[in-house]
Amino acid sequence: MFNFLIIGAGVSGSVLAEMIASQLNKKVLVIDKRNHIGGNAFDYYNESGKLIHKYEPHWFQAAEGDLKKCNSIPGNANHELYRKYKQDADELGNFLFCGRLADYKYYNIDPIVARALMLFDQKIISTK
Repeated sequence: MFNFLIIGAGVSGSVLAEMIASQLNKKVLVIDKRNHIGGNAFDYYNESGKLIHKYEPHWFQAAEGDLKKCNSIPGNANHELYRKYKQDADELGNFLFCGRLADYKYYNIDPIVARALMLFDQKIISTK
């Protein structure tokens, strides 16, 4: 039996799972559609020892020496899916959104971790 279910093993889900398990000594089940943790921040070394960023590195080179930041922006279909998830979660009650699902925007890792820690302090610790 688990005390918490976390859907999504990205940065936020991983931080929350670790905090709940280590600070509250609770059992946490984390599920994700991918076979790894870390979400889009996941990387690995290939057989040649080269570091591979499995998902887009969020930068592209427009011209020689001209690097531009390039984050994916959710489109209308994603916003509609979010609205459905939010409606379902509201009907379930006791359901918290964190990370990109909190407001369906892309963030750098530092703000994501800060938001996960804030959620832990304000919503999980305060209700135990």
